Amino acid sequence: NCSAMKNLVSLGLGSNLFHGPIPNSLFFCRGLKTLNLGRNNLSGELPHNFKNLKSLTQLSLSNTSLSNILSTLRILQHCRNLSMLGLTRNFHDEQIPNDVSLEFKNLNSLILANCQLRGPISQWLSRCHKLQFLDLSWNHLGGNIPSWFGKFESLFYLDFSNNSFKGEIPKSLTELQSLIIGNITIEEPVSSFQLYAARQGEPSLSYRQIS
Repeated sequence: NCSAMKNLVSLGLGSNLFHGPIPNSLFFCRGLKTLNLGRNNLSGELPHNFKNLKSLTQLSLSNTSLSNILSTLRILQHCRNLSMLGLTRNFHDEQIPNDVSLEFKNLNSLILANCQLRGPISQWLSRCHKLQFLDLSWNHLGGNIPSWFGKFESLFYLDFSNNSFKGEIPKSLTELQSLIIGNITIEEPVSSFQLYAARQGEPSLSYRQIS
């Protein structure tokens, strides 16, 4: 029961052995800015009440065996201040949503790797104008890499590796302004927030800061 923690700002419960569904009572923590539930044995779907966490800026649900990616994204888009979102190793073998109404205006980091997601890259990503860091690696995504990725003014990290894309690499990727100008700045996550993992043999390397 989290209903008494109304002034809680940061909660890190990652890398434990918690199991069962994500508790509904977390939505009482209206002041939460950073929440890490990653690397647990949680399951089920994201509670609908998560849309009330209006202060949330950083959220890690990676490696928690969540299901229903469409419902998850529809809920989290109500968290208007969300800037970092980690969803790696969830939604196994689901279809990547193509809901054009999805909107994440302040999202700068999205990690949606190793989910075995199917389908083409979704158009709603093109409206994440503040995107700087995008990892869609180790899925079953197909189709072409959209040329509109070159229009992101702040994008500097893009990982499409280990998918099933076809066609040419769009020339527009050479127009990414953050790489041309070299002016890269990003809000670093809290220390307990695993940003991404690079697999260079065993064991894998976990990164918790951009630099």
